[in-house]
Amino acid sequence: MPSTATDALARLKAGNDRFVARLSAANSPPPKPPHLVLNAKPHAIILTCADARVPPEIIFDEIIGNLFVIRVAGNVAAPTQIGSVEFAAAAFGVRLVVVMGHTGCAAINATLAHIAAGTEEPSPSIRAIIDLIRPAIVPITSNAENADHQTVADRAVAANVNAAAARLRTCLTLKPFIENQHLTIVGARYDIATGRVAFDDQSTT
Repeated sequence: MPSTATDALARLKAGNDRFVARLSAANSPPPKPPHLVLNAKPHAIILTCADARVPPEIIFDEIIGNLFVIRVAGNVAAPTQIGSVEFAAAAFGVRLVVVMGHTGCAAINATLAHIAAGTEEPSPSIRAIIDLIRPAIVPITSNAENADHQTVADRAVAANVNAAAARLRTCLTLKPFIENQHLTIVGARYDIATGRVAFDDQSTT
């Protein structure tokens, strides 16, 4: 198990490199189903979207148990997700949290559509997700100028990731882990077309 967030992040990057290499290899066989482990020892917490195209264990070439995966539409940091991060940090001593958005995110596109139309989502449960996304991406739409939808959506994905990561970093219940256990929180964006994960450029501890 990596002893620092830097080592854990390096492991994720190396795994993603292997995943991308397999995608580009001619006649490469499909990845084998990950085997279950009885004693999970996750080295990273991944807060990501519930989209079926974003499976962290496959993207980072890890077996089940090596990652503590939290999945929710729009990779938002709602109280239940924050509680899950807190649980994993306390139970397993994990030192790295990755908030990972992705291209083609339906939750982002739905929020952009509601902003453009000036409407509210009728479902209170879905609205709770959109309401967490909206504040981060309203400035994107206000300054879009002549940008096409794809550009705006990509910027919105990045802004939403940054907002969720910032919310985790400033959460009072996570501060003891950040200060005492050197828990590091980074943002990332997964490109569905290429398989590549781009991590935020920031130092880890």
